Amino acid sequence: MELEEEGARINTLKATLKSIAAVYRLVSEIDGIVAVRFLNSNKWFKRVTPGGVDSIVEKAGFRGLTKIGTELRDRILKNYATVGSMKRPLLVVVLTDGEVRFCPHPRCCL
Repeated sequence: MELEEEGARINTLKATLKSIAAVYRLVSEIDGIVAVRFLNSNKWFKRVTPGGVDSIVEKAGFRGLTKIGTELRDRILKNYATVGSMKRPLLVVVLTDGEVRFCPHPRCCL
């Protein structure tokens, strides 16, 4: 992400996260996005406000490829979307700078 388009993708990510945080502030009792997680990192960022976006993006450490479906299931859905445990809807926004590739054998990539 850092090398693509001279870092323009990172600037786009920051602008998008700031917009999401601003909208979240309008519809939630809590100030800021509840949690942000970058799938290529083990770091969680909680209560992300528009003013805190630059800081978390700098700490994210972009590298390598991301198996979006697998990582989403393992890191997010297994923790938050288990049957019977959800009290309210879970909104997951997946932002990617790359090309999503589909495996011809979907079962092996789940």
